[in-house]
Amino acid sequence: MRQPLVAGNWKMNGSLDSARELLAGIKGGFSPAMQAEVAVCPPYVYLAEVQTQLAGSSLAWGAQNLASETSGAYTGEVAASMLLDFACKYVIVGH
Repeated sequence: MRQPLVAGNWKMNGSLDSARELLAGIKGGFSPAMQAEVAVCPPYVYLAEVQTQLAGSSLAWGAQNLASETSGAYTGEVAASMLLDFACKYVIVGH
């Protein structure tokens, strides 16, 4: 049987301070013995902070969307290659 995935989509909520507080709470309550993979999908502007805070942990992170194009003049869009720069493992698509 496949391991379940529990992912939190932050939508357009929070601040840098609240992101740090939330990540500390998630890390504090997480146990590698859990029967599910846990991931967080913050707003793009917090990806670097999430990557820093969760590096070396069993928690995964991802993005809230990605562009269908690889590059170009698409204001506000984020390419897959950009997400790979932040070691994103997941992306929420089509929601």
